[in-house]
Amino acid sequence: MSEVLAALWFSLGVELVLACATLLLLLLGLLLPERNSARLVCYLSILLLVALAALLLWSRQDWRFSNESFSSEPAVTAVASLIDRHFRLDAFALFGKVLILLTTACVLVIGQVFVRHEAVSKSLYRFEYVIVVLLATLGMCLMVSAQSLLALYVGLELQSLALYICAAFQRDNLRSSEAGLKYFMLGALSSALLLFGCSLLYGSVGAIDFASISSASLSGESSLMLQVGMVLTLSAIAFKISAVPFHMWTPDVYEGAPSSTVAFLATAAKVAALALLMRLLVEAFLPLSEAWQPILALLALASMLLGALATLPQSNLKRFVAYSAITHIGILLIGFATATPEGMRAVLFYLSIYMTMTLGLFAVLLAMRNAGQPSERLYDLSGLSHTDPKAALALSVLMFSMAGLPPFAGFFAKFYIFLEALRSDLAWLALCGVVASVVSAFYYIRIVKVMYFDEPQEQVTLRGRSNRWILYGAAVAVVVLTLSPSWLLQQSEQAVRVLFAL
Repeated sequence: MSEVLAALWFSLGVELVLACATLLLLLLGLLLPERNSARLVCYLSILLLVALAALLLWSRQDWRFSNESFSSEPAVTAVASLIDRHFRLDAFALFGKVLILLTTACVLVIGQVFVRHEAVSKSLYRFEYVIVVLLATLGMCLMVSAQSLLALYVGLELQSLALYICAAFQRDNLRSSEAGLKYFMLGALSSALLLFGCSLLYGSVGAIDFASISSASLSGESSLMLQVGMVLTLSAIAFKISAVPFHMWTPDVYEGAPSSTVAFLATAAKVAALALLMRLLVEAFLPLSEAWQPILALLALASMLLGALATLPQSNLKRFVAYSAITHIGILLIGFATATPEGMRAVLFYLSIYMTMTLGLFAVLLAMRNAGQPSERLYDLSGLSHTDPKAALALSVLMFSMAGLPPFAGFFAKFYIFLEALRSDLAWLALCGVVASVVSAFYYIRIVKVMYFDEPQEQVTLRGRSNRWILYGAAVAVVVLTLSPSWLLQQSEQAVRVLFAL
């Protein structure tokens, strides 16, 4: 029995701790008075997420076990093999989980100002909201470690169901209810595509683990059924990352959902979906790269062009973030389309920097107050350099980096992706990425212009000391990565080498 538990711990230790702790926090929230439960559960959840991330960083080893590590008893061997076929904690999973856990902790920190001070969101300041966020995080961690279609589906649906609840958590707010309904309806469609694609893959290969799918494709047994199943599965994941033409839910859900939920959707959820996509492409569909490379290239092109052009007229910051995210997803898909270890390494490097910049932006968005009420308008940032010069400077650093202007870290992140595209004979796609980056630079620089050159129309303040620290921390991280990106590049390379078995 102890060896079976050891097998579970080596592959699913973080998930087991997170699941048990979530249940304990749920009981604690039920036992405490309502006025104290939300704050305590939130603080304990942040501590839990940071502790799990620190545990993973401290371990820094491949925890994947082998059947030889356990006794020869048939029951133990069967359990160990079963776990190994469905979940794995390797360097890639470690990279993704650390990023997810730290991002979720930061989202809970910056979201406290929003849920405590927004007059129409008192329903958000409940401990159940934090519990649902933890359940979504659990699903994300399962997605990153998935080694089979079954594990993929369980993790993805656990995350999705929790996010549907988060999007519609403000039951007394019409926009939130509408956003939750739209997200649920279109999410159900993507789940149907995923199930149909998985059934076709199983019918073609006769197995559900990624290794068997890859072996069947490599041996020349790939059939039309397998390729159709691959396309449907990738389409379902493209919905989760908001790639065009599966992006239609993103602007409306981002605008209508609670801002704290939008921050979670735009950061941790994107990391999990992109990590799952990378593992699926490399470990299951790499022999079929000639079939999926053109598909991803077209998705990248459409996402970059639509995102860059649709962001220009936006004055609502949440819709701005939605279309901006679509543009960045398009650039990330260029790295996927290369189908090379170097291209995937550039994706992880870009993704880490993008998450840092997005967290800093949401730290400002969630703290903005106009006459004591939350504000989402772009022009409410007018004159911020006069009223809050430190915050304006930090946000300017993030905006210049998001625009990809040298010498900021965002420039190097895009440069590595475009360079790998050139090496992979995707010069036309790299050129389109450069054009989209030039167009997108306009609206990032417009935010800086509004802060420094426009006269304040109304008195807007930033509330929350924790939000300021997240903003300053994000700006400092961007500067550090600008000066010394080697550590993050090294970690990204180690994570990708595991996927490609190098």
